[in-house]
Amino acid sequence: MSDIPKTLTALAADAQHGHVDFAGHRWFTMRFGTSTELHGAGDGAVALVTITESLGASADEPPSYSARVEYQRGQDPVVRQSGFASAEDALAWASGFAWTTRQVGSVTWVAGAADADKWHAPIGASQAVIAIYRGREGGAPHYTVTRTLALGTQWVELKVGDRTLGDEARSIVSFEQASAIAVSMTDYVLELMRTAPSAGDGGRAS
Repeated sequence: MSDIPKTLTALAADAQHGHVDFAGHRWFTMRFGTSTELHGAGDGAVALVTITESLGASADEPPSYSARVEYQRGQDPVVRQSGFASAEDALAWASGFAWTTRQVGSVTWVAGAADADKWHAPIGASQAVIAIYRGREGGAPHYTVTRTLALGTQWVELKVGDRTLGDEARSIVSFEQASAIAVSMTDYVLELMRTAPSAGDGGRAS
């Protein structure tokens, strides 16, 4: 008979210095009310995996499990999946998860799926995001491009979006164009600000 605790909560209660061994890996534990989290420790195969157990509302209700996978520690993108019947099932999903990449020129964009609405990429010291907003079926999507740079206790963010409506021609028409804007964001934004008409010269009112 196995002496392994039936729940992660019980496993965490017996943790030595906050660390436990589970499913052949080393984890550190965190508890929040009726939830227990196992975070992959060190630089091993589960270093970027978090398994969460949420206890049922009553003793008769079994716990539920979810998994979270980071692409890089402490940074987006992150994927989550819930509804697992056991921690082992959650870990199996997380261990088998494969990120989707999309190469545009010298930039590699990463997302959780090929049809994801957000794609992330490092560009220099900054982080870039392309967000895709899909409207009604058959309508052209809107793209929003963001570059963020952390500078000590400050941060800088540049963002370019699309204010077109309905069937108006989009100002950013493709993922490739959005990527090009991300790469040249500083020059692109400064040029827009330099050449944009004043509010009284026909610019769209907010």
